[in-house]
Amino acid sequence: MHGWNVTDTFAKIKAAPWGAMEAQHHIITIEGETFDYWGSIIHPEVESLAEVVDMIVSDAIIGEESFGEMCAELGFDDPQQALDSWEGCKETARKVRKFYSGDLYDLGRE
Repeated sequence: MHGWNVTDTFAKIKAAPWGAMEAQHHIITIEGETFDYWGSIIHPEVESLAEVVDMIVSDAIIGEESFGEMCAELGFDDPQQALDSWEGCKETARKVRKFYSGDLYDLGRE
């Protein structure tokens, strides 16, 4: 996974803002930075850390877009949900930038 130190802690300590339950909650650590992740209801365990890292990179890419670009790309109907999601993606991008300074689009295609 890009040569990074990545770990998963099946934390089960908080629910997601969109309704995923505590039982699905993980804390993913990449190079010392932590990211919340929720597995599915059917498979709450992380089956592939590589896929989770790819999702984190995808969120970081969105976090470096403008709010308008994100809304156009993802098609939000609820403005507050869109803003909350964009703010979360911006935070993800900030954390990823602590350990990766290259082009996120290239990283997302690897």
